[in-house]
Amino acid sequence: MKFEKNNHEEYVDMGYENEDEYATDYIEMHMIELQKFKKKNPKIDTKLEQWLWLFVGGEEEKMRRIGKKNKEIEKIDKKLASMSLSREERNNYEFRRKAILDEISAIDYATKKGLAQGIEQGIQQGIEQGIEQGIEQGKEQGIREGTQSIAKEMIKKNMDINLIMELTKLTKEEIEKIKKDI
Repeated sequence: MKFEKNNHEEYVDMGYENEDEYATDYIEMHMIELQKFKKKNPKIDTKLEQWLWLFVGGEEEKMRRIGKKNKEIEKIDKKLASMSLSREERNNYEFRRKAILDEISAIDYATKKGLAQGIEQGIQQGIEQGIEQGIEQGKEQGIREGTQSIAKEMIKKNMDINLIMELTKLTKEEIEKIKKDI
């Protein structure tokens, strides 16, 4: 039954002569014989045609195409398929479904745990590398400061610049800079 005006998008031409006659001004009734509908084999363009194919039990390919167009019919078709299984088949189906959900849950848990461990290891490695770099930089800085201190004392004692360069491995520019700072 349809109320008020006939929605042209939902209209299915079944080839009946009196199909467009209204029972009243407000209610329109259509009698659709499912066997004739199936025999006529209409397309699946309108929602009415899609629902009728669900009732008739269309071939698998047609039902797949309908499911892509109409998600409600896809859900109902899957539910009907599971309801028509035998008790053993339904138990197997539920067991398989539970196994898949358990596997998804296990993968999700392992991923989260692995990510947490990876972050923890990364932080620990970063700390260790930072400490090693700090020690190395401290050693280099200490050696550099010690060398500059020795060069400063040699300059104070008026030693030759070439001799200071040879003993401290400092460049002439570095020694000149130390001389200016004194």
